[in-house]
Amino acid sequence: MINVRRDTARYAVAILAAVIAILLRKLLDPLIGPQYPYNTMFLAVVVSAWYGGIGPALVSMVVGAGAILYWFVPPYHSFAVRSSAEAFGLLVFLLMSAVIAALGESTRRQADKRESAEVALRESEGRTRFSLEAANVGTWEWDMTTGNVRWSDNMERIHGQAPGSFGGNFESFLQGVHPEDRETIPRLIQQAVAGDGKYSVFYRQCRTDGSFGWMEGKGQVFYDRAGKPTHMRGVCTDVTERKQAEDELRKERENLEARIIERTSKLNAANGSLRELSGRLMQIRDDESRRLARELHDSIGQLLAALSMNNSVVGAEVNKLSPAAARAFSENVSLVNQISAEIRTISHLLHPPLLDEAGLPSALRWYVEGFSERSRIKVDLEMRPELARLPKEVEISIFRTVQECLTNIHKHSDSPTATIRVIQEGESLRLEIEDAGKGIPPEKQSLLTSPGASGVGVSGMRERLRQLGGSLEIQSDANGTRVTATLPVESPAVPLRETA
Repeated sequence: MINVRRDTARYAVAILAAVIAILLRKLLDPLIGPQYPYNTMFLAVVVSAWYGGIGPALVSMVVGAGAILYWFVPPYHSFAVRSSAEAFGLLVFLLMSAVIAALGESTRRQADKRESAEVALRESEGRTRFSLEAANVGTWEWDMTTGNVRWSDNMERIHGQAPGSFGGNFESFLQGVHPEDRETIPRLIQQAVAGDGKYSVFYRQCRTDGSFGWMEGKGQVFYDRAGKPTHMRGVCTDVTERKQAEDELRKERENLEARIIERTSKLNAANGSLRELSGRLMQIRDDESRRLARELHDSIGQLLAALSMNNSVVGAEVNKLSPAAARAFSENVSLVNQISAEIRTISHLLHPPLLDEAGLPSALRWYVEGFSERSRIKVDLEMRPELARLPKEVEISIFRTVQECLTNIHKHSDSPTATIRVIQEGESLRLEIEDAGKGIPPEKQSLLTSPGASGVGVSGMRERLRQLGGSLEIQSDANGTRVTATLPVESPAVPLRETA
C-alpha cells in the first residue's frame, strides 16, 4: 500500500509539473511566439526525473510534447508536423528528455540507495546501542593528538557518574579512577602502544554515591602511516557483579581449602595415633610371643622332661609288665617324645631363640629347614655370609615377613619351590621372596597391592615395615608371585660368618 501511494504521488507530480510548464509557456507565448516551443517543458522533465525517476519523466515528456504540438506549433489545435524543422525540434526534445529522464533515474536510484544505507545504518546503530545498553557496555574513543575523549551516551551511567560530569578528556577520566589504579592505566596504554596495540585493563571507578565499581576496559591503538599512534577506540564494561562473585568464590575456595587442611591434619593425627597403636600392639604381640615361647620351654618343657625321666625309670622294669601294659607304656613314651618335639617347634615359631642369640641368618636358616621338612617345599635361602647383626626390630620384621610369606606359599600358591634373598646394599636392606605357583587372582591382587590392603597378614607385614620406614611391594602373575620388602638400616657393624 505504501509503494502504491508513493508511485501515485510520483506520477501526479510529473503531470502537475507538465501542466505548470504548459501554463508558463502560455504566459511567455506573447514574448517568444512559436520559436523555441519546448523550452519550458525541459523544466517539467527535469523535475519529474529528479523526483519520480524515468517513468514519471517519460509521462511528463509525452504530455508536454502533445500539448506543445497542439497549442503552440502552427497549425494550432492539431498534432500534425508540417516541416522538417518542426520534426527536428520535436526529435531533439524527445532525445534530450530521454537523456534527462535516464540521468534523473540514476540520480534517484543513488539517492534511494543512500537513503536505504542511512536507514540500515541507523537501524544497525540502534541495535548496537540496544545491545550495548542491555550488556551494560559503553564505547569510547580517544584522540591522542588533541587529548579529547568521546564517550557513548551510557558511559557516565556505567561509571556511576552524574550526567554531564565527564570533562571530555583523558585527565577527566583519570580523576574518576580509584587512586590506587590511576598509575596502572597509563602504563598499560604505553605497553599497548609499544606492543601489538591491544589494550586491556581492570580498574576501580569511584562513583558519585561514594562507592566504587569494577570496570573492564578493552581497546585498540590506531597508527598513521608513519607508525605514530593517533587514536584509540574501545569498550568499557561494568564487571562489579562478576568481581564480587569471583571474590565470594575465592573466599569459599579458601574456606574449603582451610577446612580440607584442618580435616587432613586431624586425619593425619588420627592415622598417626592409629599407627602408633598398631606399632604398640605388634610390640605387645612380639613380647607376648616371646613370653609364651619361654613359658612353653621353661615350664611345660621341664614337666615333659620330668615325665621322660619317670618313663626311663619305668622302662627299666618294663619286663615286669603285662604285654598290654608294656605296649601302652611304649606308646606313652612315643607320645611324650612327640609332644616334646611339638612344644619345642611351637616355642621356636612363637619366638626363635636363635634370633636373639645368633641373629637373623641363623634364625632364618633354622626356620627354612624346618618349613621345608614340614611342607615338602624346597626353599633356597640366599644371603651373603658377611651380613651383620641388625637392630632387633629390623631382624624381627624380616623374620616375621619370611614367616608370613612362606605360610601363604604353602596355603595358596601350590608352588613346589620358593626362593628367599636377603640383600644389603649400603644403608638399604632388600628382602625378596618368590614362588613358582599359580599367582594371586586379579580380583584380589589390586586389594593386596593397595596401601589399605585387607587381610591381617599383608596389612601386618606392611605396617611392620612402615613403622621402620620401609615398604612392601607385591607382584604376581600366572608364573608366580614376588614379594619385595625394603628397609633402611644403619651401616653394618659386626659381620656374621654363618653361611646361607
